[in-house]
Amino acid sequence: MAWRDRAKNAYSKVRGGVSKIFTRGPSSAGSSKLDALKEQLEELRLKQAVQAERTPYRLFDRAKFVRGTKKYSAIIIILFLIALPVIIFVYLSASGHTGFFSYQEQSYYGPIFSAIGSYISPIWGLISGELTCVANPVACVSPTQGPVTNYTAPTFSSFITANPTQNPAVAIITANYPGTPTDLFYTVEDTANVPLGSGTDNNILLNTSCGSTNDPAAAFDCQYSTNVTSPKEYKVDLTPLIYPSQTITNQTSINAFCPTNLQVSVANGGSIASLQLNFTIENYSAASIAPIEFVTSSYAEELSVAGQPLMANAPTVNFVSPGPIHISLSTSVPQPVETNTGDMPINVEVNNSGTGNYYLNSLSIFVPMSLWSVNVLSEMSQLNPTWRCSPATGGLTANFVLPSADYWDCSAENPNSVIPLVLPQLVTLPGAEHFDTVPLLAHINYNYIEDMDMPYVIRAGSAGACSSSS
Repeated sequence: MAWRDRAKNAYSKVRGGVSKIFTRGPSSAGSSKLDALKEQLEELRLKQAVQAERTPYRLFDRAKFVRGTKKYSAIIIILFLIALPVIIFVYLSASGHTGFFSYQEQSYYGPIFSAIGSYISPIWGLISGELTCVANPVACVSPTQGPVTNYTAPTFSSFITANPTQNPAVAIITANYPGTPTDLFYTVEDTANVPLGSGTDNNILLNTSCGSTNDPAAAFDCQYSTNVTSPKEYKVDLTPLIYPSQTITNQTSINAFCPTNLQVSVANGGSIASLQLNFTIENYSAASIAPIEFVTSSYAEELSVAGQPLMANAPTVNFVSPGPIHISLSTSVPQPVETNTGDMPINVEVNNSGTGNYYLNSLSIFVPMSLWSVNVLSEMSQLNPTWRCSPATGGLTANFVLPSADYWDCSAENPNSVIPLVLPQLVTLPGAEHFDTVPLLAHINYNYIEDMDMPYVIRAGSAGACSSSS
């Protein structure tokens, strides 16, 4: 073809010109040009060699990727067209709760996947935490120590332990609405150190509802097949109380009827449903004693001038009472705390060592008048607008003897959202030459809430029962 001939002629001319340059006689101007051209050629060969050396180790070769995409584009399109119906089917099944994603299947296999997720989720937390430490090592180093806890008596992490006597129980439907009465039995053990139930200071309330901590589909099945609607709180009959380490059997009654939602099936083995029993233990108290050590600023200065260190950078030691909820107090500065160093915040921390939840009914910190006299009452009120301080009146609360004299009773207006209690600056240590240690007493009264799942199987009792949902 003509264009090929023209390309060959142009290539011949260029090649001939280059040959003349290399074969021309050795003039000074020609020699310098020749040397420059040789140097450029050597640089070009070097760059090409380096590029060829790096190519096998390149993380992403764009040209190779484009060539591969063009080469396999037809296969990629075919695979996408094959996968598209599967993706649409899975999406529609999940949103419509059909097939493997039905409430019946989820109620059976939901706890299994929840258990797997509970093992996997901490891994990501560990990885993300380590990455945070790599990015900002300072954030992973605590500049101050928290309060140390010392248990004054054997403690416990739960007030009760409840388990179904049959897991799962079976509710057989023999009649439609209002349904078939069924009793679900479970055991309750007192794992605390005090009697619980009616007739004691620590009553138990039971809240029953359709629910589950790890199986939402089972809660859905319960909702559409029982008379359990909104949760209702009432006193559980523990005949009339339960003692520490004692186990009793209790029951919850339901009416099981044919499901009102056709997505809940009671045929072919039935579906797993679940009640959630919510136990609330009322009016339990916990206390903590935190000794705070002070030193006069003048003596601390004398030690500094003499080159002697001030005693111990020890954190506050809290002596706490038994129970899943512990309250601890600490200072923002190391002890001993110097006088004349400004107002002193007392940090308040409430810890839950159990698996339940809690609600604080009251929180008080008792401050000795020996260091903070009557004259500072108005100052304490100004420093703590969310606290109310008054002279302690004593009393007995859930077997706790509260201070009655020589103490301020500072109570938090909102116990469940506590900010530090700020004590006015100490100028002197009355009755002490250099050091003085005074105890701060913290007291809380709280309700503790523990949940228990009550799984059971709903099943039709005869061939004609619940035929519409079969």
